[in-house]
Amino acid sequence: MKVLLNPWFWLVVVAFLVHLVLNRVGGLQLGLVDHYLDPFCAAPILLGLWSLERNLVFRRPRISAVETAVATLLLALIFEEVFPRYGEGFRHDLLDYLFYGLGGVYFYFLVNGGDRSEPTG
Repeated sequence: MKVLLNPWFWLVVVAFLVHLVLNRVGGLQLGLVDHYLDPFCAAPILLGLWSLERNLVFRRPRISAVETAVATLLLALIFEEVFPRYGEGFRHDLLDYLFYGLGGVYFYFLVNGGDRSEPTG
């Protein structure tokens, strides 16, 4: 439940939702933000929800650095390699990998709580 109380988690959620509304409903085009905000926000939001699930089911609220890295890489591969092959609305962009990675780092240190001495599982 700590994720839901973390302002860094909500900052990313609100940024994603505001951008979505401004872009899709308002028609506002923000250049590079349109291209790279979604990949940046994907890891903190999805890993934050995974962290919430782990806490509710297994009583393990934190995700380790290795789990964060592997999950972020898997998300990037799915969104950048798999979805573009089967969905017309997706484009492959190598620079997106950088933003998925930055989002994973953001999640690990700000949302997840970084490298603490408490056990992660």
